[in-house]
Amino acid sequence: MNKVLYVPLRKINSFIIYIIAACLILNCNSVYELSGMISEKIVYAIIFVVICLFCCVYRKMIFERDSKKKWLIILGLGVYQVSHMILRDGFNKWFIIKFILCLMGLLTLLWADDVWGDKPFYKILCVFSKLVLGLAIMSLLFWLLGQILHIIPATGTVHYIWGSPRAVDSFFGLHFSAQEISLLGHVFYRNTGIFTEAPMFAFVLSVAFLNTIFLEKKTKPIKLLILFITICTTVSATGVIVSSLAVIIKLLQVKHINKICVCIFTGVCLLVIGAAFGYKMTRGSATSSFNIRVQDYEIIVKSMRDKFFLGYGYERYDEIVYQYMDPVRKFDTGGSNGFFYPLTQGGILFFIPYLLAFILICRKNIKEKNYSELFFWGLYLVLFSASIISLKLISLLFIAQGITSLIPKEAEPCMRTD
Repeated sequence: MNKVLYVPLRKINSFIIYIIAACLILNCNSVYELSGMISEKIVYAIIFVVICLFCCVYRKMIFERDSKKKWLIILGLGVYQVSHMILRDGFNKWFIIKFILCLMGLLTLLWADDVWGDKPFYKILCVFSKLVLGLAIMSLLFWLLGQILHIIPATGTVHYIWGSPRAVDSFFGLHFSAQEISLLGHVFYRNTGIFTEAPMFAFVLSVAFLNTIFLEKKTKPIKLLILFITICTTVSATGVIVSSLAVIIKLLQVKHINKICVCIFTGVCLLVIGAAFGYKMTRGSATSSFNIRVQDYEIIVKSMRDKFFLGYGYERYDEIVYQYMDPVRKFDTGGSNGFFYPLTQGGILFFIPYLLAFILICRKNIKEKNYSELFFWGLYLVLFSASIISLKLISLLFIAQGITSLIPKEAEPCMRTD
């Protein structure tokens, strides 16, 4: 590549990475997305345009370098998903744009390793983590000074639809009072950041935490501490458990750490988690978060029993839940885990790409003895099982990364290996 083009192309690379990372965050049920400030369709349009820009700039590199097998896989996956969609729903244009085209585009981007001289997936995750760290710092300030100490007053109100229409306080449009919780007789706000609910913010924070502790070359303790504290302020059990497990695993990997102390720390963590789990089981009502999650897994089993191969159809989860849910739930028809939407709406055939991606990446890491990345994916699966992100861009990126394992890479990995 000549020196005249090097600088502008480097800027284009950075622009593409930052835009994709920002879209991954905004697409995770942010208030911006559901309030109409930046709609979901705009986010997908931005991703589509960015990938088209990527393909135009690097068309020779993408289309002329031993790409036959890559394009056969992309074409095969596209035909597979379109065929399933037509069998189940007919021709759904929005589904093609949202799922199939974005997945194909992300596959194209992740396979163009030569463009960035390193693995694109990990570059995107590193930028993603930087942006999330900025959100964490900002949310901690507004949560503590605005919602807890009431030093900074709310500057406005934002209206959006999440389950039902609602209005929430806004702090300069950078932080929102979206969710409250009652704990030990006191009611206070959970830290939701720019998201509509604390669990989704905890999911985003946890992905950044896992990337920082397992994949980045140099782990910065202050970064991990900020992310962990922010996860705790969301009061999300899943986020706290996953990040705690990540710390325990990392400590066990460090040779000079006293393993007895780590085991004691692990035992205490397990006791606390077990006590919290038992409390939820004995005190939770039929409409509590814990019981709704249990019910949703029951709904998956019942719907799979009736519609195993094709499911009920895209965006028909309301009728699925109404058919199988406990009547006490009333209007709470949204799923609560990553398996809910692909398995109930598309059956086992639609779930195959998710399963295939995870199996391929785990097989690759086991073969290469890359245990840090294996732990990353294992804990990501835990997050996936407790979050509604199966049709989000970040989920498509992870599917694409798993499927790229079908093609051997010559480039050296950019993350640490153990």
